[in-house]
Amino acid sequence: MSDTIAFPYPDYLLGEHQFRGDDVRAFFAPGGLFAEGPIPAKEIYDELNASFNGRGGSRIELIREAYDSVTFAAAYGAYISASTKPDDVVILVGHSIGGEKALLASKATLSAEIDLLATIDPVSRITTGFRKPLQDVSVPESVGYFFNRWQQNYPWPVDYGSDGRIAVQDTASTFDDQLKQNDIRNAAGGTKKRGCTAPDYLKGFCKAFSGTTTTTRTDHGKLSHDDWIEQQLRNIIGEKLEARPTIETNYGRSVTEDDAADQVFRWDVRNHVFSWGEQDTPSSVELQVYREGERIPELSGEVSPSGSVDFNQYGLGEYVFSITAHAFNSVTIKQKVIVQDDDSSGPTITLTGPASRRIADSAPLTFRWDATDESSVREVSITATGRHGERLSPGTWASGGAPVSGSFSFDAQPPGNYVLSRSAVDDDRDWDGSGSIDDSSVTSSRSTSFTIYDDDTAKPTIAFFTSDGSPLLDDSHTESHGIANSVSWSVTDDSGIASVDATIYQDDVVIRSVQVGANDRISLDEFGPGDFRVELRAVDADSDGWVGDASERISSVRLTVTNAAPDVFAGGMYLIDEGDLLNLKAVGDDVDPGDADSLRFDWDLGGDGRFDDAQGARPVITWNDLVAHEIDDNGDFVIRVRATDRLGASSTSQATLTVLNSAPALVSIDATPVADENDTVTATGIYEDESPADTHVVTVFWGDGQKSA
Repeated sequence: MSDTIAFPYPDYLLGEHQFRGDDVRAFFAPGGLFAEGPIPAKEIYDELNASFNGRGGSRIELIREAYDSVTFAAAYGAYISASTKPDDVVILVGHSIGGEKALLASKATLSAEIDLLATIDPVSRITTGFRKPLQDVSVPESVGYFFNRWQQNYPWPVDYGSDGRIAVQDTASTFDDQLKQNDIRNAAGGTKKRGCTAPDYLKGFCKAFSGTTTTTRTDHGKLSHDDWIEQQLRNIIGEKLEARPTIETNYGRSVTEDDAADQVFRWDVRNHVFSWGEQDTPSSVELQVYREGERIPELSGEVSPSGSVDFNQYGLGEYVFSITAHAFNSVTIKQKVIVQDDDSSGPTITLTGPASRRIADSAPLTFRWDATDESSVREVSITATGRHGERLSPGTWASGGAPVSGSFSFDAQPPGNYVLSRSAVDDDRDWDGSGSIDDSSVTSSRSTSFTIYDDDTAKPTIAFFTSDGSPLLDDSHTESHGIANSVSWSVTDDSGIASVDATIYQDDVVIRSVQVGANDRISLDEFGPGDFRVELRAVDADSDGWVGDASERISSVRLTVTNAAPDVFAGGMYLIDEGDLLNLKAVGDDVDPGDADSLRFDWDLGGDGRFDDAQGARPVITWNDLVAHEIDDNGDFVIRVRATDRLGASSTSQATLTVLNSAPALVSIDATPVADENDTVTATGIYEDESPADTHVVTVFWGDGQKSA
């Protein structure tokens, strides 16, 4: 049938329909939340007619009642009791809420015996979609066969994850047949695929297959027209209505579906044939053969009522033979045959190497393996997995092709977690199969996990020192350029030092990069004053075979080399007369060792800011030189001196020069020697004055007490 024999979709109500003989009464409880309204199920009616070949008579009864399950059940139960005869075969079926109605109706029947009560994923209308309340309702002892199937897939019923089992009041009177079914199945019991819906995607039930996304999961609605449930009900109804066919196998007796757990063991050295014989006349016979749950297509399909199949070439494993005789009551029987290997012990693989599972990287890291087997070893597979899950050295590790004995070294691998896996296949050849299946498929597999750790993770230690051997502990050390300026260091490590590189910065500019020793020094004298930074990059000599084993440290220290300006005193105060020599005397000193003896003194006499008028600590300045620098008259004048050290640092000092006025000197005088009274007398004279800036008044004393200016 294409739809369920007895389970309408939600809200389906079935009308009158002919059903196989006057002695059979089948009642279908409506499902869904509501029971009102005519909803046709013509496809079910037509299929029932075709299936039962119009053997006429009885009717499928319809009752339209209120949606309340209890009210419906009471009325329906009374109707069943009133409308059936003692010899009738009474079948009561319901899906969803119809299942609750059918269950309650079975309890409400007063005199009728219910031959088959079938509930498909029953839920309670009382609690609007929960199945749990039904667990408080028991199947009455008036029911001969109780068939219950439920599923636990999202989203319905509300408590879809709960157990759908319903208590049976008396298992001695009622055959209890209750199973969970979460997959869609065909009439032979195999799973079927369907397209995915939103709930399937939401719960992750979907799988990609041949470009489409499918699932085998059933749900509340789909369970109502499941081919496998329909077939089981047909078979059960068939047992009530007519005899079931019998199939004989070559294992000596009739095997029924209930014997599926019965199994026969055979060694692989025997020839394996399964045969059967159908004693009735079915319309067709279908054989399905499975090995380890996988269907064997070439052995499966429609077969004759009697025959056999040879399954020797498929090797070891669990075989299930399922034969279905198709008639009104399609009967499926199963037989399980387990073919075992008479040599099931796998090869022994011995691994030798480091005893500890925590190994220093400096230790030997070579593992050796040996594989042995009584049947000899045909194949060995060795796989080394790195710390990130990667396969190591694929050119060396040939899967399925490694020698029976061999070794592998992890010396070049860095610290981390590693796995060495090995497996072997024996050469047991009692028989050869086809394809990839044969008798020599016994595999022994082992894995060894271990950790390689670095036994020297410490970086080199770097200590800096000044020129006098004092530790340079911070960046605040300052020293004069007048001493030997240098930075020395000591670099140490337990594994030794492989290299040390030094970079020198002056005022944050690289002035030199050079490879140096672990205990060495660099002189800074040639670079003069400045803010120096000496940076060392030291790499230790830890080299245990893997790239990156060596550790490095970069450390730096700052040293400021200073040049202090000298102290200078210009002397004075100085006092001279106009025309005198000026003896200057400057005194200078410098805190930087060696700078005091090399000070240079430059003088500014004229006040023009340029110290180029005289040089030296004690220069002698002539009056003419002073006049040339505008010191040409009596008065007070400021003179300055500048002291400069050898590196150009300088400071200045000033002093006061007082020049006293000098009287002019009369050099000569000449006058008319003899003159008459009232004659003009001419007198001329020459005088000198050291100051060109002075003005003069000449007074002539005539000797008679008179004078003229």
